[in-house]
Amino acid sequence: MAIEAVYRKYGEAAVASYDYVDVAAGLGYVEFKGFTSRPAGVLTYHLGKEVMEPGYTSGAVLVNNERRSFVCNNDTSGGITFETSAFNLPRLLKGRVYTNFTLTHISTSAQAVTPTISLYKNTTLLGTCSGAAVASGTPYHQTYNLSFDVASTNIKRGDVLKLTISGAAVAAAKTMVEHDPLNRDQASYTSAPDIYPGITATQYPTELNCFIPFKIDL
Repeated sequence: MAIEAVYRKYGEAAVASYDYVDVAAGLGYVEFKGFTSRPAGVLTYHLGKEVMEPGYTSGAVLVNNERRSFVCNNDTSGGITFETSAFNLPRLLKGRVYTNFTLTHISTSAQAVTPTISLYKNTTLLGTCSGAAVASGTPYHQTYNLSFDVASTNIKRGDVLKLTISGAAVAAAKTMVEHDPLNRDQASYTSAPDIYPGITATQYPTELNCFIPFKIDL
């Protein structure tokens, strides 16, 4: 009895590495982390596989009044955008994107903060969603697990993906987007009028993760 052929004769033209695989859907998930660097004194936000933090010393320290691995955000900044390096090979992005991250409300303003997360290919919006508001009026942490579907999207050589997180409704309501790729505890500090209450990573993760699905050619 002949065995039915259920696989293509040829696989993917290039070898791709995935952190998780959904066999039923034919998707491979790549885990990207948000992190920062400061080349030539310019704070830069990255979305990538490698943990790089050049320009920073070890431990939680202040650098130019900005906390290492996260930053204040308000409505005048337009949010924080983490960007991948340019793709070297074409891929097909398809399926549900998953994210998890922690926001810290550091002002005593009575304005609550509602986070919105969006994924772009270059400047084209691929998907977006919002989470519940962070409590107002006191320093406070809240962890989010947000996801949204993305239609089949061709990623060409030279394209980049961008993950934007915005949250403050008014300038007085400041939030911090935690994004320490090593998921470390952070100490408290005060920079009047803002109060950062410190954070324990086992209770509120300080890493920012984004799981992006790509179609697998079997």
